[in-house]
Amino acid sequence: MASTVGLVDIGDDSHANHVSSCSLACRRLGSRSLVEWVVRRVSEAEQLDNIAVVACPDAAAAVREFAPPDVAVLAEAGDQLTRTQAAIDHFQADAIIRVRIDNPFIDPVFIDRLAAAARRNPDCDFAGFSGKQFGSDATIALGFTAEWYSSRAFTRLSQETDEDARIDPFCYIHSNPEEFQLRWLPIPDALDRPDLRLRIDVEEDWDHAQVIYEALGPDELDWQGVAGLLDRQPAIRERMATLNQSRQSA
Repeated sequence: MASTVGLVDIGDDSHANHVSSCSLACRRLGSRSLVEWVVRRVSEAEQLDNIAVVACPDAAAAVREFAPPDVAVLAEAGDQLTRTQAAIDHFQADAIIRVRIDNPFIDPVFIDRLAAAARRNPDCDFAGFSGKQFGSDATIALGFTAEWYSSRAFTRLSQETDEDARIDPFCYIHSNPEEFQLRWLPIPDALDRPDLRLRIDVEEDWDHAQVIYEALGPDELDWQGVAGLLDRQPAIRERMATLNQSRQSA
């Protein structure tokens, strides 16, 4: 039987002016560290066989301290491709669903939709969400969704000499439709708008996340609840739109 593993990706701190991924993982949202919170959200998906946290060796010790004790924290020296392939090999997974640590409002509903779409398309190498406002960047900008990848896509990439493929294999796969079979799912219309932004990239994003958490509490943070709250918060939406515009023009 094919197995699908959810990987909570801590990532690298490659942008000094942005929020550090390692420090972000250890911050608290309510009573839980963010890494514990994201793992908890991912664990509510019904289509995953395992969950792990993937970190670079420099961040692994700190992340292990804050991660749930029953979830593996995998740390492999090398580039992003090497770390991801090591996680795939560890679980002998047929597919992975990648969830970024900077997506605290990841909704398990979208994880299950990706897994279901991939099952219906057995030749698929990648499945993700797109929209009219952000195109294929919807996953990154919104912060509600995830990305599905076949293990065979990483097996092919492991033989690549292209440096970009090794540093960011995820972007490489969904940016090369001539090499990989891609499947794009539409995001709901209620989220396809330029004034929504739940990804934590800069400190102001973290401030918005804290406001949302405090307003809704830990049990009402599905995408409909968050979108409904922001409908009543025009000042926050205006700032989110400005931050999105800054990102697109960068």
